[in-house]
Amino acid sequence: MARVRREPGPSNAEEAFAPRHKDLFPFDASDWLGLILAIVGLVLAAGGGIGGGGILVPIYVMILGFSPKLAVALSNVTILGGAMANMALNCSKRHPKTDRPLVDWDLILIMEPPTIGGALIGSFLNKILPERIMVFALVALLAATAWRTLSCGVAVYHKESLAHAKATAAERLPLTAESAPLVVLLTAFFLVTLALNLLKGGGGVRSPLGFTCSSPAFWALVAGTLGWVVLFSVVARYYLVSRQRVKAACGYQYCEGDVEWTPRHATVFPALCFFAGLFAGLFGVGGGIIKGPLMLEMGVLPQVASATSACMILYTSFTATTSFLAFGLLRRDYGTLLLVVGLLATAVGQLLVSHLVKRYQRSSLIILIIGGVVAISTVLLATTSIEDLLGHGATSRASGGFCGREDQ
Repeated sequence: MARVRREPGPSNAEEAFAPRHKDLFPFDASDWLGLILAIVGLVLAAGGGIGGGGILVPIYVMILGFSPKLAVALSNVTILGGAMANMALNCSKRHPKTDRPLVDWDLILIMEPPTIGGALIGSFLNKILPERIMVFALVALLAATAWRTLSCGVAVYHKESLAHAKATAAERLPLTAESAPLVVLLTAFFLVTLALNLLKGGGGVRSPLGFTCSSPAFWALVAGTLGWVVLFSVVARYYLVSRQRVKAACGYQYCEGDVEWTPRHATVFPALCFFAGLFAGLFGVGGGIIKGPLMLEMGVLPQVASATSACMILYTSFTATTSFLAFGLLRRDYGTLLLVVGLLATAVGQLLVSHLVKRYQRSSLIILIIGGVVAISTVLLATTSIEDLLGHGATSRASGGFCGREDQ
């Protein structure tokens, strides 16, 4: 366990025993071990496009010695680095079944705004909820997700074996004229959301407009940010449903793995993505650990689900990271290092898995990787929660509210 020192504070007896983590330098044995395990976890998660937060959080808690709340923030910034690598590697790949980008920007258009809204709310809840409740809830969620995803992966593997499936190698071409406007639109949405999130400030970052945390202006900006997310989500839903109706009228033939954006699909899936974002903000899992399996359930091809999930994680993790920074939950020394580690390890992992999928013609490997990472995450987080229960008894460290700065 990483060395920590305890500094009694003046507020109350409970906070007097809250641990304060050591600085990044000098590196000790726990730092090296935690870094190596994080790299291994990121390489494993990269091929599934799911970030790896379920592996990173337990490592940061059990090995590096951070509290769960600080570990969640560091997990998010690590995933952000990995998402940058994934975006760079995936955006020029082509769909295995037809001539269009591998990344499904329609999926991102309708799924990412509610995910970001959920991440913003999740980061608030992360600040105030007892840590044990957060961990136990995540373990239950991941256990169910792991079982479902692994079952799907095994079924697809057997189907490939029987049919001797042969996937078409992905080419690398620029973004098409159809997808480029969606990328610009999503980036503009993201930048506006980011600006509103930073303007309000928080317990760890002062508002550039001079707003104080929990002031009427602060909450007005919070409401404005969520209102902007809802508005964009409604417009995106209207656009995709309208286009689906035009396609239906023209007798459009959908490709294998395409989603038909009926009114029902365009309502249910974004709602599920809101909860994926909520878990991303609460637990530092990037959202992909839930959205990846969700897209597989929707019938999306594994390669498309992996690449699309990885791109969505870039937006979600950046939003959650800025919230954690504003709330004073992000250790900047460790955060800077882990951002770089996430970028490099994810790049290596994705290139390795892409090579294996092409060599063995097994897209089921991606599904099995997703399920395996979720299963490992479940075991690690369960171990963390049991260790916490045995070490701290029935108490659970509380938070200082939205505006209190977490002891780091």
